[in-house]
Amino acid sequence: MTLSQRNLIGAPAVGLLIFQTDNTPGFYYYNGGWKPVTPGTSWWSLTGNSGPDSSKNFLGTKDAHPLVFRVNNQKSGYID
Repeated sequence: MTLSQRNLIGAPAVGLLIFQTDNTPGFYYYNGGWKPVTPGTSWWSLTGNSGPDSSKNFLGTKDAHPLVFRVNNQKSGYID
């Protein structure tokens, strides 16, 4: 559906999932507002990022749990 069609949904149910075909195409779900399911430009890219602000952007955890790296589902790195 188009962005205009999406915006015409009168009272979307929480969790409603749609695929938008124009503007920024992708899957969106409703949770008090439309949120993208597919990664956008503000997400970390597998091909690299430019200009991340280290005061806002980081790779790691936000709690006391360690960061574990895996390759082929086998532990290959651990930061505690």
